[in-house]
Amino acid sequence: MALFNVYESVKKAIQDVVSPEIEGLKGQLQALHAEIRRLDAKIEALDAKMTTEIRRLDEKMTTEIRRLDEKIDALDKKLDLTIHIHDRLARVEAKLGLT
Repeated sequence: MALFNVYESVKKAIQDVVSPEIEGLKGQLQALHAEIRRLDAKIEALDAKMTTEIRRLDEKMTTEIRRLDEKIDALDKKLDLTIHIHDRLARVEAKLGLT
């Protein structure tokens, strides 16, 4: 019986010391879960914002590349015309003996 009383006393002492610690840890764990959820929401918002910004920049870059392609095509046509005129002029000069 005395051994049982010692066991119960030790058990109660451990519970008195450990139980509050466990409850404190549960509270800290709940706070950490709340913080994780908050940070997760923040990350999701930033991800959405970055995705939107990347799409906007992609569209802007695509538009700019198309504009530059059109300029290059126009310059290419002008260069072709210039070469063609130069060739014709060279043939005319050759026929006239001006070279």
